[in-house]
Amino acid sequence: MVSENAGTSISNLHDFTPAVGLTNPNLQTIFSSAIRKIIIPRTEAEFLNAGQEEIINLGSVRLQIERDKPANTEPLGLIMIIPGWLGHSKSSYVVSLAKKLVDARFEVVRITLRDHGETCHLNSGLFHSAETQEVVDLIKKLVDDFKVRYPNREGDLTTGLVGFSMGGNFALRVARQLSSVRTLAISPSLSPHKTIQKIENSQIYRPYFINKWRKIFRDKQRHFPDLYDFSYAMKQKSIITLTKHFIGEFTSFDSVDSYCDAYDLCGSRLEGVNAHILASLDDPVVPTSDIDALPPSVTRKMTKRGGHTAFIENWALDSWSDSYAERFFAG
Repeated sequence: MVSENAGTSISNLHDFTPAVGLTNPNLQTIFSSAIRKIIIPRTEAEFLNAGQEEIINLGSVRLQIERDKPANTEPLGLIMIIPGWLGHSKSSYVVSLAKKLVDARFEVVRITLRDHGETCHLNSGLFHSAETQEVVDLIKKLVDDFKVRYPNREGDLTTGLVGFSMGGNFALRVARQLSSVRTLAISPSLSPHKTIQKIENSQIYRPYFINKWRKIFRDKQRHFPDLYDFSYAMKQKSIITLTKHFIGEFTSFDSVDSYCDAYDLCGSRLEGVNAHILASLDDPVVPTSDIDALPPSVTRKMTKRGGHTAFIENWALDSWSDSYAERFFAG
């Protein structure tokens, strides 16, 4: 551990210490997503199959969720999970956390943002990372519906939100509007400009994200061939070039700067927002220097190691952040 001001509910959780051979931040990050997906434990595969898929109609947009409920007991509360950019409700790190929380008697909703996963067919409009309101509307609806189901327990039911990476940025934006939702952002991207540049400069992450972004373009064009032609975008090998093209052709923003500014959370933009951040100093995707300059209302725990949203603590690929999140919401 490097620093913490997280509060007493999780202060006695042991510090993150990865097993021998798991200290490299890139190894942590890759194992957390790509490798873990291949060797997902059978118990998590069974858990994944038991989830209840729902399509939530918000009027202007339809979003897909997966709902997981504890067996044979009323839940202690509702925890919603927002994956990172181009992740989805079945991403391995999302499923791992969801199972941990359900085992702790929480009801969990795994959210898939617009166009992520296999949801390109649900909406004709394209997703972009500044689409704040539709996510706020979804969280509000999920919380309100949950309270309706348990009208006599409103005072002792936790409603919480976890976001990973860009999902962490979304979670913090939600917290700015919905203060009653207890919010944990894991390795959040605070500065879009800096995150884009970090990905651009990486021989590991640039092709990874470009390939995932191309999948959305292919799926979107397949479902809406009369609306979209992504032939130019499919040829791009630079995140910066692709972002400039995407913003100019498919959004109402007049520049990449104005687009990034719309969801930049650095400096005083989270003033008065009650939320908590878990991040590692060796994050290879998101620079953590901006976290120190956040307002004191945003508490944080910084670890020396952990990679990007990973915190893999052993060769069984268990994530320490799952236990951290459980204690955060149970406290």
